[in-house]
Amino acid sequence: MTYEKLFEQFLKHREYVSNYSPHTILTYKLAWKHWTTLLGTTEISHTLCREYVIKMRERGIIPASCNTHSRAMNGFFKWLSECEYSEKFHIKYMKEPLKVIESFSDEHLKRLINFKPKNTLTNGYTPCFC
Repeated sequence: MTYEKLFEQFLKHREYVSNYSPHTILTYKLAWKHWTTLLGTTEISHTLCREYVIKMRERGIIPASCNTHSRAMNGFFKWLSECEYSEKFHIKYMKEPLKVIESFSDEHLKRLINFKPKNTLTNGYTPCFC
């Protein structure tokens, strides 16, 4: 059986047996399309797993997106192995750069804490509904 047919079975299993969301199924489909487009084959090997990541990076795909595609393909590889259709394959994930979020300055924090909204309907007074 070809990997193309096995991938169709994999999608059916994920959709109907495992009840994965349509978004997850779409992610699997896109990853498979990437695999076949970038590598020009539906075959799977350890060499092709490494080549897949290289081709994605050459195309300018950021590490986080590479990891998303790799996770999807690893799901397929794991299923193939569990069903004894092939040996175990795995794409190693890339290290992603840390995002540093700038924190508020002391002045900004004081302004946030001391902020008192003006109620335009009551001319700045807070109505009491006692």
